[in-house]
Amino acid sequence: MDIDAAIKTRRSVRQFKQDPVSKELLEKVVESALWAPSYMDWQNWYYVILGGDEKDKIYRVLEDSFKKVITSLDDEASEDIKKRTRHFLEATNHAPNLIVVFSDINFTETPEALFSVAASVQNLLLSAHSYGLGACWISSAVYVAEELCEVLGVLDKELMGVITIGYPLEVPEPTPRKPGRVVWADVDG
Repeated sequence: MDIDAAIKTRRSVRQFKQDPVSKELLEKVVESALWAPSYMDWQNWYYVILGGDEKDKIYRVLEDSFKKVITSLDDEASEDIKKRTRHFLEATNHAPNLIVVFSDINFTETPEALFSVAASVQNLLLSAHSYGLGACWISSAVYVAEELCEVLGVLDKELMGVITIGYPLEVPEPTPRKPGRVVWADVDG
């Protein structure tokens, strides 16, 4: 698959087959992530790949935390927020593997750290898609970073999200791109 096709056909996948993904294939996907550009060549990303019981521990933390969020939302909270939170809980379908993403550098002190990790995650998502895998970056996991870091024993890094990964049960249709997002100035041809 060429890069343009990968970019234009990749979607966030939330429904997964329970077929296992080989360690060899996961290694290839993560290897692609390591080749992302990074600010000052920091390469500040750090990945933890989980399966089996370790993966299930993370799912429990995510589910428990987000269920608390739903019950804590008062009547004035928008129905859209409640709907999206419920959708997240119902839609992840327990992928066969999780990839937890961290930064070695605190991004609130050094915003470039966030950009570097985001580029790395995009490489990972595109690579997964090119190998026939589906994936979804759950950035909202940062709201339960303390709990996740404690469960994983990774206390010296900043959580950047959790990626669900596996063989897709279904792939969502592409949504139209928003118009008017590019401005051209003094460009010939």
